[in-house]
Amino acid sequence: MSQSEINFHPAPGCKAEQLEGATLVLPSPNGLGNVGQLAVDLLISSLGLERIGFLSSSLILPVVGNDSYVSQGAPELHTNFEVYQSPSGADLSFTVIQLRTPVIPVLLFLQNSLSQKRGVQFAQKLFEWIGRSKVKEVIVVTAADAGRREDRQIMSDRLRLLWSSTNRIYSDAAAVLGYATLEEPAPKTWLPESQQSPVPPGAGGTRFLYAEMQKSDTPMVAAIWFTTEGDNMNDAVQLAGRVAFLLGGRKETIQWKMPQSWQGIYGNLLFTRDLFQ
Repeated sequence: MSQSEINFHPAPGCKAEQLEGATLVLPSPNGLGNVGQLAVDLLISSLGLERIGFLSSSLILPVVGNDSYVSQGAPELHTNFEVYQSPSGADLSFTVIQLRTPVIPVLLFLQNSLSQKRGVQFAQKLFEWIGRSKVKEVIVVTAADAGRREDRQIMSDRLRLLWSSTNRIYSDAAAVLGYATLEEPAPKTWLPESQQSPVPPGAGGTRFLYAEMQKSDTPMVAAIWFTTEGDNMNDAVQLAGRVAFLLGGRKETIQWKMPQSWQGIYGNLLFTRDLFQ
């Protein structure tokens, strides 16, 4: 088996068959401000999603850490590439992937060519796994650079949806909610046609995921939130809410719960002397 393959490892009491027919929400790797990852954090914490396993891949940086969502009880190690699912009987039923590390960077002088190849490879392996798991549909959440919007995008809502195929999943719900479709970008005459993409700058690996999904039988929609890099917690709340409403959630039934790990985000907690002893 290739080391770059993406494989699922079920948690005790769980099984891979739980993924069949699932609606899968995942953050784009290497996206601006990690807004996609923060939005997934909120969905997991606020809607009580349960970890059903983790994924392994040699294409992303290997990291382990403490549980991001539980402040009490025995400490438990968590990985950088985990799968969560709504508990049985929940109002909203969906599955999420939380990807906490980027696709592995390369040497600076090789970055343009090899990082693109690795991004393509990661997208290919991810959607091979999605196909094997018989996932029903995919929602990618990410942010894009608000400073590089076109004029027609500035005086409007910051959310845009981009579908990968003519099977426009959740298009009826999006129309009711007033979510806008991403506009067709102006041609980039300095780029060859093979490198043109409708995905706006800053959305990280979304352009590779989009390209792979166009070849796949699994429909995908990308929820793209225009913002700038900085304190992106409010952007994450906005994006998580838009995705939850798209899935059928109601404002009056969702109480956002900040994950335990957010207590120290952006320097909210001071370092202590013990850290350096």
